[in-house]
Amino acid sequence: MADRPTVLVTGSTSGIGRATARRLAEDGARVVVCGRTAERVEAAVRELGPHASGVVADLFDAAGTEAVAAALDGTALDGLVLCHGGDQVPGIFRDADPAGFAELAEAMFLTNARLVHRLLPLLGGGRIVLVTSEAGRAPTVGEVMIGALAAANLMFVRTLAKEAARDGIRVHAVSVSLTTDTETHDRVLQASEFSRRLFERAAARMPFGPVRAADVAETIVHLLGPGSAATTGQIVAVTGGLTT
Repeated sequence: MADRPTVLVTGSTSGIGRATARRLAEDGARVVVCGRTAERVEAAVRELGPHASGVVADLFDAAGTEAVAAALDGTALDGLVLCHGGDQVPGIFRDADPAGFAELAEAMFLTNARLVHRLLPLLGGGRIVLVTSEAGRAPTVGEVMIGALAAANLMFVRTLAKEAARDGIRVHAVSVSLTTDTETHDRVLQASEFSRRLFERAAARMPFGPVRAADVAETIVHLLGPGSAATTGQIVAVTGGLTT
């Protein structure tokens, strides 16, 4: 990245996104915080310091994508980190309500595709890092739809990396499982007895866990930086050794 690069981080008011924004700010980047509520965006911007700015946008609505583009107003981006996720929790597929499938696809996949498509013209020579579930590579019981949509994210990254290379843009994915200091962690453990047991068993199998948001942020920042200049289209799992 260039001197004082500009990086947009979605979902950056909490969890992995907030940790990534914090890490980038420590390195001197201009960080654009993106979240759904003004109060949380403003709090994150205050924490990150004078080179941070924020945009309030609900990316689950197409209008949110346009709000981000309008806020950037043509500003060149050195990096785009997609870390907004959704509210999905594990559950047995046969018990799922199909009425929620479209909303889940929107939250986990289409929000990413739509925002990348809109912002690609601002990313000449920049980097894209998409954070998604490790269920896209190593699914387990209870993650049928989550795994399918995470896999869509991974194939999106691998294929886009081939196209975007012509414009000097590198594209990567970071796949995660249980990350302790996040709202997703708390939501999943409280959602049901099934999801709690599923993730407690996963945590017990992590030889290098527990994974923290800051651990994931370190990998994201590396993929945004000069140390990864010779790579693109990579999928890096930060799962505490749960998967390899």
